[in-house]
Amino acid sequence: MRSSIHEVRRALGCGLAIALSAALLAACGGDEVARTGGGGTGIASNGGGTVTGFGSLIVDGERWDNRAAPVEVERSPALGLVAARARLGQRVEIDYTSRGIADRVLIAATVIGRVSEISAAATPPQFKVAGQTVRVNLDPNAGPVTVFDGVGGLSGAAALQVADAVEVHGSTLFDAQLNRHVVVASRVEKLAGLPANLVRVSGVVQDYVAASSRFKLGELTVTLGSGSVLVPANRVLANGQQVVVWSDDPLGTSATGPTLVADHVRVIEPAAAASGAERSQIAGIVSRLNQTTATFEIGGFAVNARAARVVPSSQSLAEGRYVIVDGSFDSSNVLQASQVRLRSRGNNDIEVELSGTITDYVGIDNFKVRGVTVTAAGDSQLSACPAAGLAAGLYVEIRGEVAGDRVEAERVRCVSNPTGIVTVIGVASMVSTTARTFTLTPAAAAAQSVRWTSTTHFDGVTADTLAASTVAVEGYVSGGSLVATSITRRN
Repeated sequence: MRSSIHEVRRALGCGLAIALSAALLAACGGDEVARTGGGGTGIASNGGGTVTGFGSLIVDGERWDNRAAPVEVERSPALGLVAARARLGQRVEIDYTSRGIADRVLIAATVIGRVSEISAAATPPQFKVAGQTVRVNLDPNAGPVTVFDGVGGLSGAAALQVADAVEVHGSTLFDAQLNRHVVVASRVEKLAGLPANLVRVSGVVQDYVAASSRFKLGELTVTLGSGSVLVPANRVLANGQQVVVWSDDPLGTSATGPTLVADHVRVIEPAAAASGAERSQIAGIVSRLNQTTATFEIGGFAVNARAARVVPSSQSLAEGRYVIVDGSFDSSNVLQASQVRLRSRGNNDIEVELSGTITDYVGIDNFKVRGVTVTAAGDSQLSACPAAGLAAGLYVEIRGEVAGDRVEAERVRCVSNPTGIVTVIGVASMVSTTARTFTLTPAAAAAQSVRWTSTTHFDGVTADTLAASTVAVEGYVSGGSLVATSITRRN
């Protein structure tokens, strides 16, 4: 997916190389690009798409085979990329060579910080993190409904407390009344603490003052101090730019709102057509719409839709609609759209799809699939399932909708011979870190061989501590072995 639904394409001078470190960045001429794919001309940007399911990975309704793709998150430019696991509602960016097959998946949170204010009774509910106003979306016709998750369970905005550490994913839009950008959340996750003690904020630069190296993101005033690093170093900050800011300093206060001294500031820039960039795709919420000129903004990126085909053709663009835009960036960094697709439940788009093994089964109203809590009670339709009903270990395909911290299943189909990602829980033994293999013995099934790869995500356990650990292995069968995409310790 080339763009903000999944990536914004940018030109690179390093051919097909995948830049994984600062050293390789320097070898590429000092560009800010830390990840690339798609024939060597593509780069994921922070304007990516929303995870709407797993089967392998479903982003804004489009399926991506990510079995061989590393899934990573950037803690900061200094700390680099670390392995991660995609979650429902996250914003992700996908690099690819062949459409539908991911080469790399980057998880890109919109803001990570501590809650400073909560208005759970507002319409819509909202709260503030690091100077960013975050709004909860409860309307599936207005885009991805906000998923809540995290430490100790988080059912909704009312369960948040001031000073909670949270990771927020979502789409940014410009609020004309506030005269600044706000975040419409697709996922809010409560954290045990800030990763690496870092605050991360992405947004659009406003009120830039060059003399004092100061600008605003939402209500947050960001200052570049003597130790701040601008990436790439040869860029000049300006109003309207999309940036990501990291800092391990505590937030300060001023008469106009919170303040932060940046450790790193990365400037995010789309490729211009003159640089040879390929087609781009951006997903997000429409704001600053001018119906006369058919121009608008998504996440700070300017879009010209005068020549675009709107899908479905019976509907029109409107402020606040969640759209997926295909096109190409011109030399002025305006996305010249060829198609604008309006995504919503009202257009028969499926809100959530899950394919995987049932785990943590408590009852039909409480079980998990691919780490997502599901309830299938009420009007849920069961298809091809055993007469005894659902149970742990069954492979199911689910369609449903988000309801706070869980998915309410509308349809559940049981599959007897699955070919997708399965989950097996058992005790690890016979571990070989050299061969990257071990034996997994479930409680009530035959032992099976497991192997991991360089892209396998370990959570709560390492290769050195695998032996005798009870783990949940997600993976796919190949050559008689279960190839692990993730290995998670079970307490």
